[in-house]
Amino acid sequence: MPESNICKFDDRILLPAILTSCQPCREDQVILLHSMPSAHAFGLSPEIAKAYFLAQITMARMIRRCTTSVIVSQAKEVYAPIIALELTYQLQTWHHHLPPSIRFECQDTTSVLPDDFLETNSSFRASSVIAVTQVLQMQYYLCLTNIYWPAVYSVINTGTLTPAPTDNCAQFFDSYVGFVMTAASVINNRPQNPWISIANCANNRALLISLFITTMACFKGASSLCLRSTTPPNVTRCFDIASKLFETGDAVAVSPAIGKIGFILRQRFVGRRR
Repeated sequence: MPESNICKFDDRILLPAILTSCQPCREDQVILLHSMPSAHAFGLSPEIAKAYFLAQITMARMIRRCTTSVIVSQAKEVYAPIIALELTYQLQTWHHHLPPSIRFECQDTTSVLPDDFLETNSSFRASSVIAVTQVLQMQYYLCLTNIYWPAVYSVINTGTLTPAPTDNCAQFFDSYVGFVMTAASVINNRPQNPWISIANCANNRALLISLFITTMACFKGASSLCLRSTTPPNVTRCFDIASKLFETGDAVAVSPAIGKIGFILRQRFVGRRR
């Protein structure tokens, strides 16, 4: 697909300082804006809503560049641990500057996931503040998996552990576990976005697509003999959880494409268990 290169202007685009700077100019759009629910309708105070809005913008910018932890050497892309370290530092800085009201604790990815983990998360209905915090937490882990995927890919490509530090590969698998654990909560408790008129199921479709891509990548990494020592026990359990998430939710019911990629994922998982 052709690129617009608009992302190169990220640093030159100022964030909105006041509400009027975001208001549309056309009269019919103004009417639409006033008819949209306010942040109060979603149980968010103005302060939390603004903080979440800015955190989402920053996260979107980080996700766009989080797969750049490679350098070109001798006409080949080579994994660069120092770039991954810098991207991780930026992500940790983002987390540190979140207001206490929406700052999340990191998941314990080493704890044993109970058999009813998915059922428990499906039945729980979080408040709006907890729901938006879970969204940020889920994106945090997704960003980490994207940062460290080039490390895993370089090992798969060469068949040896030498192209990347072992702990970087382990960080990818740990981040994947954290991503699936939070996605299981977000897919059932994702809040409506107060700033854009997109249905909740559309947000879930995007989440399920990310879940599919990341799970398939993790499948590939976990199948490599070189990476067996870096794969935590919870990874296989998360494959099961990820495949089952495609069997529930409005996004699966309204999107044939989501149903098809869910079928692909279940086939791959069943083949791995055997």
